[in-house]
Amino acid sequence: GALAEALEVLKEAHGGAWREAPDAAEALLGKGAVHVALWQFKDALPSLQEAVEIETRRWGEGDRHVGVAISHLGTVYHHLEMHKLAVELCDKAQGILRTDCGADSPVLAETLVRHAALHADRQKFEQALECRQEALRIHKVALGAQHSEVAEDLFGLGRLNARCNEYTVALDHYEQALAIYLKVYGSTHSKVMETRTIIGYMFQRLGRLELALESMQEALRIGLVVFKATGGRVSEAYYDVSKVQFQLGRLEAALKSAQQARELAVFREDVKAIRQFIEKIQAKQASQQGVRDC
Repeated sequence: GALAEALEVLKEAHGGAWREAPDAAEALLGKGAVHVALWQFKDALPSLQEAVEIETRRWGEGDRHVGVAISHLGTVYHHLEMHKLAVELCDKAQGILRTDCGADSPVLAETLVRHAALHADRQKFEQALECRQEALRIHKVALGAQHSEVAEDLFGLGRLNARCNEYTVALDHYEQALAIYLKVYGSTHSKVMETRTIIGYMFQRLGRLELALESMQEALRIGLVVFKATGGRVSEAYYDVSKVQFQLGRLEAALKSAQQARELAVFREDVKAIRQFIEKIQAKQASQQGVRDC
């Protein structure tokens, strides 16, 4: 809302010449970013297209400002599943930024991260990994090895590794990211919770269930602090713990965790899934009791 208002103020102040104002493109990019954040990708297109035109007139085709605007536009085409055009724009943005900003520029790294997401959605994981690895290299050089952006790159690499079923490599990247998040944010932060949860998933995939449970219980502990034992995130954490406890054969503990998850679940479909899992636990308990009775 504030960005849209800023654009209207700009138009009112400059009248028909508002496009020539120094901050016109910035205002348009901001408006486009709001639409993207709200998943209103078609609505974002006009603002971003106009921003590219304004930056090109003002700076010339090979300028970094143009590269950034083109990169944002490519992201929107990516979300609209116009992949060929999105790739063309991202490649063009990369070329401009490499030339005008240099190979170690954080601005280039930001575009590489967008390009990695585009490749991943097209199942081009090798290219996605190359983009994310280069972004990681740039962020380490420009920002230092313990910066949150470096952690985000490591986290992104872990996600790509997991999508390629490379769970051991993914686990290593997630654990490196966690170490940085702990230094940057402290031990009770939502990003730390998210990362510990995913580390638990990796251990689960690798069959290391005790470590999976330990990581997920720590994520739950953080959730209880951060979200005050309310809402869907805590419900999900209880549910994750319950499923590992079930795999370990700890049915009483699994049932208790699942019941907590059901009480805190927000969405109807989540309540239904958890209720079905509780029934599965109870059926397993009944089956074991029947064996003991025999």
